[in-house]
Amino acid sequence: MARALEMIMTETKDDRIVYGAVNCVWWDEIANAGSKPGGLPCCPHCGCVLMEMPRSQWDESVKRYEDSGHPNYSEFVVWLKGKCFPSISKAMEEYERV
Repeated sequence: MARALEMIMTETKDDRIVYGAVNCVWWDEIANAGSKPGGLPCCPHCGCVLMEMPRSQWDESVKRYEDSGHPNYSEFVVWLKGKCFPSISKAMEEYERV
């Protein structure tokens, strides 16, 4: 019974990533997002509506960007997870200070 429950939970795990694309650059698993009336996912800090994609596509996009000449981008993205900044440049400034 426990194995069957584990399999069901694994199969139903929602692996979507949500991310800000307009007024903030927050990103995380969809389970950690806020929600607007009507159910749209939003940044839990500033309320910006979020875009979403499957985790595998997110990971591929990060890798592709890093491989295209942006060294250490994946480290920056890992650091950025769950943090709300109004722009990627503001987030990068803070990251470089750390």
